[in-house]
Parts: sequence; C-alpha cells; structure tokens
Amino acid sequence: AALATGTLAAFGQLESERVLYVAQRLSPALVSIAALMVLSAVVSRSGLLQRSFLLLIRDPRPTAASVFNITFVMTCFVSALLSNDLAILMLTPSIIVYARTHFPDNRPVLIALVFAVFTATGVAPLPTSNPMNLIFVWQFNIPLPDYVAAMGPVSFLIWLISWCTVRLIFHKSLQSRASQESEHTPLSGFEKQLAVLVVLQAAAYMAGSRIGIPRRGTEATCGI
Repeated sequence: AALATGTLAAFGQLESERVLYVAQRLSPALVSIAALMVLSAVVSRSGLLQRSFLLLIRDPRPTAASVFNITFVMTCFVSALLSNDLAILMLTPSIIVYARTHFPDNRPVLIALVFAVFTATGVAPLPTSNPMNLIFVWQFNIPLPDYVAAMGPVSFLIWLISWCTVRLIFHKSLQSRASQESEHTPLSGFEKQLAVLVVLQAAAYMAGSRIGIPRRGTEATCGI
C-alpha cells in the first residue's frame, strides 16, 4: 500500500497534501495494527496456540465431534482477540497435522476440522479482529462500544449458523473416534504469561475505550 501510494504521488496522480492528511488521520490505526502484529508474531513463534489446542482436548481418544467443537470455539476466541488472519494461518496447519495423525485416512473429518477454522474466522466482533475494520473504525470515529453492540450479536448469530451447518453436513463422519491417544505438554511459564497478556489486551481495549484512554496507547503497550 505504501509503495502504491508513493508511486501515485510521484507521478502526480495523488496530491502530497492529501497523502500526508490521510497518513496523519490513520496513524493511530496503523500504530494499533503494528502493535497487534507484534503480539500476534510472538504468540505464533511461542507455539502457544498449538499447545493450548492439545491441552483443551481432555479425552485421550476424543471423538471427532469434540475436536470439532474445541477447534471452532478456540478459533472464535483467537480471531476475536488477535486477528482472523492469525487464526487461519496458525491453527489450520496444526489442525491438519492433528487430523492426519489421529484420524488417518478419514478425509471427511479433516475437511470438517478445516471448515471449523475457516467458518469461525468469518466475522469480526471486535475491530482488532480485522485490520480493515480497525481502519474503518478510526476513519469514521466509531466508538468501540457502539461497534461491539452492532457487530457482537451479528457475529454470534453467524457463528451459531456456521457451527450448526458444518456439524449437520459432517454429522456421521464426526462420530468417529481418534485412533491414538493425544500427548499433553503443560504450558510453560512464558506461555501462561503470554495467554494472560492476550486476554488483558482485549480487556484493556474495551475498558480504555469506555473511560477515554487512547486505543493506540493500550495496544502499543501490549505489543511492546
């Protein structure tokens, strides 16, 4: 985007004053996006999501239906608190490996679990769930409580419809049970602290918006 903007400005297709105005107008949103990307990168490199997924599967040999439910709910939380892009990029490979290991030669289960990730990331209950939504919120100065009040019910309704639809389509396949037991490795101290930070980041984002603290300050602090 920066390269395209610079090219247009260089060839006189975009006024430099307009570029500076837009950059100044959207700078808070860009700071927030950068901070969230830093936090998401740390979560990704730590392996927190993959290990948390395995820990949530309490049954040594779970049914595909229970794995589907865990996958869907976890994806909803990750996409809401961090970003839907991170949820897809980080959870999909882990889900595929898990399905091929514990449900070998069962392609319907593999497809159902992948669809659980894709459908759960299709909504943005918080502006931080999608960078474009965050820019939109900043550009039109939409208060966070108003955004959540409008998008929250819609998001939950879409999640419910998506969950019911995929479960109905793959109902028979999801009755199968894992062919081998799952290995559970406890979270390290750093991973626990990181999980708390992610939750606190979302809570601070909501609380700060209500009492007037600049959102970019909250997110930048969490990113650092």
